[in-house]
Amino acid sequence: VIKILGKQIQNTVVIRSLDDFSTYIDKAIARGVIAVDTETNNSLDPVTCQLMGPCLYVPGEKQAYIPINHVNVDTGERLPNQLTEEDCRQQFQRLIDNNVFIIMHNGKFDYEVIKCTCDIEIEPDWDTMIGAHTINENEKMNLKWQYIDKIDPTQEKYDIESLFIVPYKYVDPDIFALYAATDSMMTDKLYVYQVAIIEAPCNERLL
Repeated sequence: VIKILGKQIQNTVVIRSLDDFSTYIDKAIARGVIAVDTETNNSLDPVTCQLMGPCLYVPGEKQAYIPINHVNVDTGERLPNQLTEEDCRQQFQRLIDNNVFIIMHNGKFDYEVIKCTCDIEIEPDWDTMIGAHTINENEKMNLKWQYIDKIDPTQEKYDIESLFIVPYKYVDPDIFALYAATDSMMTDKLYVYQVAIIEAPCNERLL
């Protein structure tokens, strides 16, 4: 993880207190936009999954990971200094109440995860997977592929399965955040790229 994503260390923050979580949401409200992603317990079923933590990015701020359900690998006990699904529900409600523009990649999945684990519905205003498909339906829609191809070709290719060989709940949140929070940053950068193309006049898009 350090080898591939170590350059993100200075750009990543792990939020462990409700005050810090609230402050980060304050910044999203002030900016009017936030990228949201979720990490689960290795599950692709939003109905039965457990939320490991949401991943957030506000332009101009550090990319953030909020650990929820990481556990001690030896005892199986929940690690201290984590937040809860109820904390997420309350802070996500603030995004809704303040009409913050929400960006997701494959938003259908993240919407369902948040709904089933945090009991709140936050709908994406822009889905970068749909944006990628709109621009070129013949390309891969994977977030990392899109980011590396469109934004940062110097980033080494990787996927979560190659980084973590144990269940995600056992991974130290500080290490896991380098992967998780980076996804939300990538989503925002891809959104900016897509908006410039999709909203450009037709003659510019054809050049």
